[in-house]
Amino acid sequence: MSLVISDRVKETSITTGTGTVSLGGTFGAFQSFGSSVGDGNQTYYGIENESRWEVGVGTYTASENTLSRDTVLDSSLGPGSGVNLNGVSIVFCTYPASKAVYLNTANDVELSGNLNLTSYDNQLTTFKLSDAGNVFHTYVDSVYNRTISLHNNGTVSPTWKLGLKTSPNDVLEPPQYGYVYGQDGDVGLVGNSTSLFNLSNSYGFTVKHQGSDLIRAHAITGVSVDADLDLKQGLTPAKLNVYNKFITASSYERLSIYGQLSSNFIIAAEADGVGAVRDIEFPTAVQFTGDVSINKTTENAGLIDFRATADADATSAISTLTNSSATTHHIQVEINGAKAWIACSTTDPT
Repeated sequence: MSLVISDRVKETSITTGTGTVSLGGTFGAFQSFGSSVGDGNQTYYGIENESRWEVGVGTYTASENTLSRDTVLDSSLGPGSGVNLNGVSIVFCTYPASKAVYLNTANDVELSGNLNLTSYDNQLTTFKLSDAGNVFHTYVDSVYNRTISLHNNGTVSPTWKLGLKTSPNDVLEPPQYGYVYGQDGDVGLVGNSTSLFNLSNSYGFTVKHQGSDLIRAHAITGVSVDADLDLKQGLTPAKLNVYNKFITASSYERLSIYGQLSSNFIIAAEADGVGAVRDIEFPTAVQFTGDVSINKTTENAGLIDFRATADADATSAISTLTNSSATTHHIQVEINGAKAWIACSTTDPT
C-alpha cells in the first residue's frame, strides 16, 4: 500500500451515510480514482455534499470502485468527525493543509513530525552546499541550545567535522569541542582544545591531554613519551624515547627494557618489599643516546640486579649495552645520594 497523490482526480457519488463511498464516474478532463490512485493505494481525498465537506485519508478498491474513509482529518463538523452524506457528492483528490510541506516567510521548511528519507533502486539522499559551512544542525530548543553539527570547510582537500558547538546561530561555525574530524591522510578526536588525539599519515600519532603532548609515535622516529610513566612488566615498546622524565616501576619485581633510551632517562626504584623493583632486565641490546640515571631513592630499597636475561648473572647486562654513536655516555647509579657512573660506548661497552 502506498500513498498516491494525483492531479485532477474527481468523481461523483450518491452514497449516503458516513461509510465507504461508491464512486459513480468522472467529469470531463478529470481522471478517475482507478486510473490515477490505483488499487489498494491510499490518497488524500475531499468530499463536497451540499453545505457539508470533509477532508481525509482514504483507500481505493478497484474491484468495488470504492473509496474508504480511513481517517477524517477535518470536516464541516470539526477535525476527526465524518459528515453524513445525503444526495449527490463530489469526491476528489486534494492536498490537506495539515499535511502540506512549504517554505515559510523566512524561506525555511518546518516539519512537526518525523522526516523519513527512503531511497529506492540505489538512489542516494544528497545534501548539497553552495559554499563551506554546516550540512545540518540539531539541538534541543532550551536555554542551552548546545548543537550537533556536520561541517565541511569547502577546500580542495576538505576537512569534515562532526560534533558540538555552543549554539545554532552561526551557520558557518564548525564544531568547537567533542568532535571527530577527518581529511585525506588525517583523522582525529577532539575533546576540547587541550585534550585530543590525532592520527596523521605525515606526522604520526599524537595524544594530548590538558595542553601537553603525552605520546608522539611515528613509523620512522619511533615513540616519544613526554610524561611520567608507570611501565607495566612486559609492555615496554620496541623503541622508547623518553625526554627528561621518570619511569616509575614500583609495581613489579622486574622491569624489562628494550630498544632505545634517550638522554635523561631515569628509572626510579622504590622501597624494597612486596612488588618492589629488584631486577632491571635487558633482554636485548639497548641503545643509550645520552646519560641514564638509575635512582635508588629509599634507604631500604635493597639491591638492584642488572641482567641481560632473567637467567644471566647480574653483571652480564652491562656488556650488552651498546651506544648509537662513538661518543661515550654513562649510566649513573644513585643510592641514597651517593652517585657512581659507568661509562658506556660503542668501542668499550664495559
